[in-house]
Amino acid sequence: MTALPATVLYVSYDGLLEPLGESQVVAYVEALALRGTSLAVLSFEKPGDLGDDARVEAMRTRLSRAAVDWIPLRYHRSPSLPATAYDVAGGVRAARSYLRGRRVALVHGRGYTGGLIAVMIARRSDARFLFDMRGFWVDERIEAGQWAEASLLVRGLRALEKRLLAEADAIVSLTEAGAEALPSLAPGVALPRVEVIPPASTSSASSLQKTRVRCGAGSDWARGSFSSIQDHSACVTWVPSRCESGSGSKRRAVGSWSSPGRWSSPPAWPRRKGCTP
Repeated sequence: MTALPATVLYVSYDGLLEPLGESQVVAYVEALALRGTSLAVLSFEKPGDLGDDARVEAMRTRLSRAAVDWIPLRYHRSPSLPATAYDVAGGVRAARSYLRGRRVALVHGRGYTGGLIAVMIARRSDARFLFDMRGFWVDERIEAGQWAEASLLVRGLRALEKRLLAEADAIVSLTEAGAEALPSLAPGVALPRVEVIPPASTSSASSLQKTRVRCGAGSDWARGSFSSIQDHSACVTWVPSRCESGSGSKRRAVGSWSSPGRWSSPPAWPRRKGCTP
């Protein structure tokens, strides 16, 4: 069998049918496809989104017009660790099935879960592995009080974090501060090339960076801007799906975004030194 043209496989644990996935994954792969890159996206979609046949078909049509293949899988939420392990196994199986008869040149893993699936595929296909780190996921969970630093889970995830950094052929960081902190996560590891690519850096999304918004009403809520992650001095960074406090590797999600000017759940705003409305 003659192999098809070399493919870039993009693995995202965020669904393309979610606002975050649409703005930060779909927009990018469409732009890359226009440059002649052969692309496929493997994503994990929430059951409610997959149940909306009209939206699924609309996304499939949109990607098809850009000549981007889409492999949507069902996201499983609980129980947390077994569900994620199940998704990882399912993602690896689906990717192998899709890539049969195709030559994959690069596997792009978005985030830690996407990165784990990507590195497993890349190492079994001689493809290059791009680790799109996004943020310091383990540290964020610890700071939020969700995980304990000394727990077995955190130790295992630290080992995974180090493996992803060590095996990557290139790494993407959202910020310069994040890129500078990477060596501390993998001591003794010679890190590959690191590129800083802020979110919403496409021309259609860049205009949002200048749009000032309020995270909510009230003196306890600080001011932020759409995807202005380049501004490390800001008390709050606003992204399409959540509002975050802090800067650099210290950002912390404090609420969920549903529509302009509204919260799907009221955030418990952490008062930080220097953060004023």
